[in-house]
Amino acid sequence: MKSLHMLDHVLIIGGGVVGLTTAWELARRDRKVCIVEAGTFGQGATAAAGGMLGLTAEVHFGEGDLLAFQKKNVEIYEEYVNQLQTASDTDVDYRNQPTLVVARDRDDEEALQRVVDYQTGVGLRAHWLGADEIKARHPSLRNVVRAVACPDDHRLDPAALARALIVACRRRGVKMMEDSAVLRVMSDERGLRGVVLEDGRRIYANQIIVAAGARSATIEGIPELSGPVVRPVRGQIIVVDGGEQPPIDTVIRSPDVYLVPRRDGRIFIGSTMEEKGFSREVTVGAVRTLLEEAWTIVPDLDERPIIELRCGFRPVSLDGRPILGPSQLSGLFLACGHGRHGILLAPMTGRIMARYLCGEQEGDPEFEAFTPRRFATTP
Repeated sequence: MKSLHMLDHVLIIGGGVVGLTTAWELARRDRKVCIVEAGTFGQGATAAAGGMLGLTAEVHFGEGDLLAFQKKNVEIYEEYVNQLQTASDTDVDYRNQPTLVVARDRDDEEALQRVVDYQTGVGLRAHWLGADEIKARHPSLRNVVRAVACPDDHRLDPAALARALIVACRRRGVKMMEDSAVLRVMSDERGLRGVVLEDGRRIYANQIIVAAGARSATIEGIPELSGPVVRPVRGQIIVVDGGEQPPIDTVIRSPDVYLVPRRDGRIFIGSTMEEKGFSREVTVGAVRTLLEEAWTIVPDLDERPIIELRCGFRPVSLDGRPILGPSQLSGLFLACGHGRHGILLAPMTGRIMARYLCGEQEGDPEFEAFTPRRFATTP
């Protein structure tokens, strides 16, 4: 089998939005980069994502350090998009329309009130809409008693984002290899040597970033990922043709479903959270539940055709936080475990990893909670 010598390149494992953004950031710093992807670039979890930049609507209690990281990404997201669109001549359909979180009954309203109290208590913007205001602004919604508007929760098209990143990386000279699944990381007493691909090829490199999403922990030879530190959480999604006049024009969320409109009229309905390993089945039960919940809120969906059923695997870490920074194996870096926030956290992740590889990031206390050291084992 042919071996490749990439000792003058940073080798990135994983061609989703995190790996591609990191490659682009490094290339913009004039670093030579090679990125390998097990399948097709941008067709893993990125392609299955809804594209919601859900800072406020997806906030969870007790996620202070993660929330601070999310805020930093929101602060730079429009700049990131503008720079990327200029670099690639590709529109990513970035929209700054607010997300609407709906309550269908009194129980939903009480639960949502507790979330709103927390949101506003940590400095997020969220305000209530009454039934009359909902009817005036969103006439297609039904069975909604109240709703909360989240003006800082925006959206984009993840597939378009991936296309833009692929073009931007290629224009910067990034070497891109598809259908190149990594089996294990090679190291010996002298340190990091490179990787072995599943087809037996070897790529020699002394700086490697693991950004393979849910499959990061399946790669052998990574000390911090030797146990079930990152696991796949399956999400099933239904894509509906909303027609020339879609019934919604902003993201709608309820306790059990979200609906995300696209510029081309498609509506993404999702998503489940299932501990099913890497099983790719789209199931009758999940589809039925998602359609029932979506139809309850937006009955106009009743006659809309279903275009596609798909699923993806969120890379969820043991503590729900991303894993960013150097491994105990010198030269090896991790950028994985982003869970449901991969699209939102991509800009700062790319910058942080580029700083690590350029010797600028080490020891920053602001990101201490995300370093791989918290999962370190004896090498």
